Amino acid sequence: MATMAAPKSPEESRKALFIIGGTGLGKTKLGVQLATAVNGEVINSDAMQLYKGLPIATAQPTMEERCGVPHHLMGILGVHDAWTVRDYRDHALAVMEDIWARGKVPIVVGGTLYYVQSLIWKSLLDEQPGFEGIHQQNQLTQDSKRPRPSEQSLPVVSSPSVESPYERLKRLDPVRAAQLHPNDDRKIARSLEVLEETGKPHSEETIKHVGELDTADLRLNCRILWLTCQNESDVLDRKLKTRVESMMENGLPREAEEFIKEYGGDLEQHKKGVFQAIGFRELAEVLADPLDLSKRERCIELLTIRHRQYVKSQLKWIRNRILPRTVPVHALDATDPSGWEANVLVPALDISRRFLSVDVDLAALQKDHPVSNLVNVPVKDTKSARTCDICGGRTLVGVEQWEKHVRGRSHRKNLERHKKLERNEQERLAKLGTGSVASVSPTSPSSAADGHVRKVDEGDDHGIKDGVPDFTTTV
Repeated sequence: MATMAAPKSPEESRKALFIIGGTGLGKTKLGVQLATAVNGEVINSDAMQLYKGLPIATAQPTMEERCGVPHHLMGILGVHDAWTVRDYRDHALAVMEDIWARGKVPIVVGGTLYYVQSLIWKSLLDEQPGFEGIHQQNQLTQDSKRPRPSEQSLPVVSSPSVESPYERLKRLDPVRAAQLHPNDDRKIARSLEVLEETGKPHSEETIKHVGELDTADLRLNCRILWLTCQNESDVLDRKLKTRVESMMENGLPREAEEFIKEYGGDLEQHKKGVFQAIGFRELAEVLADPLDLSKRERCIELLTIRHRQYVKSQLKWIRNRILPRTVPVHALDATDPSGWEANVLVPALDISRRFLSVDVDLAALQKDHPVSNLVNVPVKDTKSARTCDICGGRTLVGVEQWEKHVRGRSHRKNLERHKKLERNEQERLAKLGTGSVASVSPTSPSSAADGHVRKVDEGDDHGIKDGVPDFTTTV
């Protein structure tokens, strides 16, 4: 475990607690229990729970589950409203000020982690008074009234009259472009918007070195409680399936049907705001034939998969963007529901009460409850993009995706086909009396110009090591 110095805050008395973790692990339950114990109030940090109209689909706690604890920023937006990150941050900070003024403790609970980051750390959103932030849909705005930097603030580079958003990002912010898949329209649009609104490359904002001392950027004096799950692939699947089945029993199909009837049934037309909530597309077959039990089971399976994918993205964000920074994060094992009190509630209460006390001994607190931060610990590359020409120019982002790809059946078949072609070419040239043969490189000339350069080592099975093309990026 890492040991860390306590971060300094502009005002030590203004303290806050954050509860993060994957979907279905009990964040809402813990938030209510802590608020009851430490005189706190809950602030929602889940993007979908901001909206009213879909309490089951967005898993909003019922009034009974809230146990009388005030919950802020929950069910307040209309269906067609769209908040930016800055909108959320400004409203949440105002709520926190009000809670502090009444002598209570803000407890921020939710799984939208870029909301959490916007509250804890300062960023480009603070530096640019005219910057409205990134829309939840991450689409470029056409509102000419919004303040923009002058064209002179952007790099002047000649370009063709028509270029794709990805090509434009490569031209203006090649570092960020090298971190994205060419087909990731949402993130490409987000990075272009940051560039247009701030005059600064998005890469300057996203680059945070592991172990970087970022206490100067801290906005709050806080502690983060992170609900974790051991044996994720098995235990978590059971938890998520139980959660989905409960949502179905509580009326999710009926809620979705009524919502679609009121606001329009063409889901392809609704890819913004609350229409992004997990469930709409997966429920389509059930709504068409509600009496078919096989379709219902298939829907539960699809919903469980979607929730698992979301949890995986949350976990990746926590590991790569929160743990490497200097706000203390305490992991609490929420794997076993029967062990909730011993493994989650009791340590969470002890951490919270000691942290919130006036004469807190932070060294003793961290000795008793070690933090999980990855300060000064290398983390796996999740950003560099690699392209496999053996597989038709497929682009993979991050070491994890790349390693999974090269182990896959499709890649291995293509690799064997490549080797066979190479052997055939060698035999053909040998019959013609050619003494030597140049290797057939999997790297094409065009690949060296697209920003994802693959360098194939010479003299080692023609650029292939242990059955895997040896590609390295130069970005």
